[in-house]
Amino acid sequence: MELNFISGHISHNEIAALLENCSRRKVEKIIMPMEVMRHVWKNKEEIPEDLKGKSVVPDDFWLLVKGMQGLGRFWRPPGQVHNDLFTNVKTMTFERCLENTFGSQ
Repeated sequence: MELNFISGHISHNEIAALLENCSRRKVEKIIMPMEVMRHVWKNKEEIPEDLKGKSVVPDDFWLLVKGMQGLGRFWRPPGQVHNDLFTNVKTMTFERCLENTFGSQ
């Protein structure tokens, strides 16, 4: 059984812009070529040094998921989204999370 709530679709650039606005600090974006993700997919032990250990999930999986999200290709099929079944549940958007962290702008 699976239960999934989506709080919205937002790009990494939009998240960076929100973070800059809320924190009033510049966000450094690290952009990698697609070839890095493809190479790591084929050679899981060859994670770039600056990416190793950045997550509790395996490094190759983290890189793949972040790469897919960064490309805008990570979407859940409608059958895996259950927001409409529980209309009283409020999801946490990135904007609301950042406002809670840094204060409302």
